[in-house]
Amino acid sequence: MQTYKLKNKENYKHFVKHYLEVMREGKEAEAFLGEDVRYRFQQRNSMITEYTDIQVLLEYCLFPLYIESDKDIERRTFEILKEFSLSIDEKKIWQVTEYLLIQDFVLAEYKPLPFEIDTRKLVPLILDTIEKLPSELKTSGYYSRLIGNIKSIPSFKSYEGEKVEKILKEFKEKYYNPPKDINL
Repeated sequence: MQTYKLKNKENYKHFVKHYLEVMREGKEAEAFLGEDVRYRFQQRNSMITEYTDIQVLLEYCLFPLYIESDKDIERRTFEILKEFSLSIDEKKIWQVTEYLLIQDFVLAEYKPLPFEIDTRKLVPLILDTIEKLPSELKTSGYYSRLIGNIKSIPSFKSYEGEKVEKILKEFKEKYYNPPKDINL
């Protein structure tokens, strides 16, 4: 296991400057979602194009700011992720699972990280919110991505195995076998 080191400062200073501007505007939560292009964080090779690439946000903004002096960023990050976890918006919940997934990937390679969000505090909130989502949101592409992340993050099954299995079963039934409208 390697010790985590920041990327070359030349590579992340633009991102940090942009994030500090977003903070001054009071739009830090917007940076985690990135629906508005002004608050979106991406790189040229980002797979995600319509929202913030959480890996870029984490490694080029949050970790450098934390290491350079902003220790409160850990608390603010948790609060934003918590707020998103409680939202009836599958895109926000998906971004929380993206964060947790990326954190797991980075933890598999590096330890310790500059800071680590406690997954155990978010998993129950996410699962409770998913159960409350309206049916029409449970067939969207973002919901499908969200379910894919839940399947990929071991902590979901280890903390709330029965609930996860119930959600996965419901997804499989609704997404792969949508109701048919026979009144044509």
